[in-house]
Amino acid sequence: MNMFMNDNDFHEVGFVGHKFTWCSNKIGSARILERLDRCLLALQFTAIEHLLRVASDHYPIMMEVFKSIC
Repeated sequence: MNMFMNDNDFHEVGFVGHKFTWCSNKIGSARILERLDRCLLALQFTAIEHLLRVASDHYPIMMEVFKSIC
């Protein structure tokens, strides 16, 4: 994957919001949180925001082009 990204000038876009994008919907020690979804772009001025999860096991992702995170 790293070679593909380097060969094609792709970059992983940073994000704002919740660190994880998936939840197992279990309680206590059985709960699993992971960051499954990633965004690769050849644009440098893009922001990804992980929105709040409501009725799904995935957090929605919003992408804004030409916005820098400061």
